[in-house]
Amino acid sequence: MTDLYYLSQTDGAGDWREREAKDLTDLVQRRITYLQNPKDCSKAKKLVCNINKGCGYGCQLHHVVYCFMIAYGTQRTLILESQSWRYATGGWETVFKPVSDTCTDRSGSSTGHWAGEANDKNVQVVELPIVDSLHPRPPYLPLGVPEDLADRLIRLHGDPAVWWVSQFVKYLIRPQLWLEKEIEEATKKLAFKHPVIGYPQYEFISDNSISWSAGLHNRYTENSLRGVILDIHFLSQADFLVCTFSSQVCRVAYEIMQTLHPDASAYFHSLDDIYYFGGQNAHNQVAIYPHQPQNADEIPLEPGDIIGVAGNHWDGYSKGINRKLGRTGLYPSYKVKEKIETIKYPSYQEAAK
Repeated sequence: MTDLYYLSQTDGAGDWREREAKDLTDLVQRRITYLQNPKDCSKAKKLVCNINKGCGYGCQLHHVVYCFMIAYGTQRTLILESQSWRYATGGWETVFKPVSDTCTDRSGSSTGHWAGEANDKNVQVVELPIVDSLHPRPPYLPLGVPEDLADRLIRLHGDPAVWWVSQFVKYLIRPQLWLEKEIEEATKKLAFKHPVIGYPQYEFISDNSISWSAGLHNRYTENSLRGVILDIHFLSQADFLVCTFSSQVCRVAYEIMQTLHPDASAYFHSLDDIYYFGGQNAHNQVAIYPHQPQNADEIPLEPGDIIGVAGNHWDGYSKGINRKLGRTGLYPSYKVKEKIETIKYPSYQEAAK
């Protein structure tokens, strides 16, 4: 891994990555800020998202990210309803910066439930359900990336879809001053420093009060929220992340990692699932080498075949369905590559420098 890092820095490529990552991040953050602060809130089209999905913090954060991606795609200002949030009754804004500085009022001349982008064209305020109940499904769900940024992202990053999700996470979790101070104090208390990998000689870094607050009887409290935010923060700061991608906490930490490095797509090892986003559209790969099955558990591949991936077994084989043949089974992971799905998102030219 170290050798690969130093190789990536040759010929000025490392400097280019740093600049390109910053330029792309700044561009997307400007676009989001523009969307979230319309000139006239009373006339702006809005998408209303209620944070209180019946799940934990990581799941609720991903719920808001999903809402945000739909808002961005449909050019609607996101209105986040978070009063009586089970983690912080004062709402999202008591923990993180508000999602808008100028437009937090959900009122409008007309209101309706999500019926699809085309059907909602003349509705000013649209209420979005949880992704599990979303119908019809718009194209703006993960794992797609904006068409106008795709070429640059593919050159820069090993997993453009994760980078795109991470931009909305970055905007959402900007901490209030008190939380920023809590993170600084916790960093000093734990003597947290790099490198943050030490196997086989390892030590556990923990805070027992955080573990206590995660118990079911204490989970939905501000103390528990503080604990899970700190856990995710320190996981994201690791030089290499080892966790289970079946966990929302693990996936949020991985997403945040992408905002801290030009390309941290390979800085992980999942003990179970591949990366996914709950409610995502199909995750497809493209065969780049032929494969003849060695036994009844395997499926054949021809270059260009589209494979719907179900998971990586982390033993050299993945499982999926060859969409051309309709057959499900195992195939060598190295014989495929990710199929990058590009989506025609609005480009928000008004937010350009």
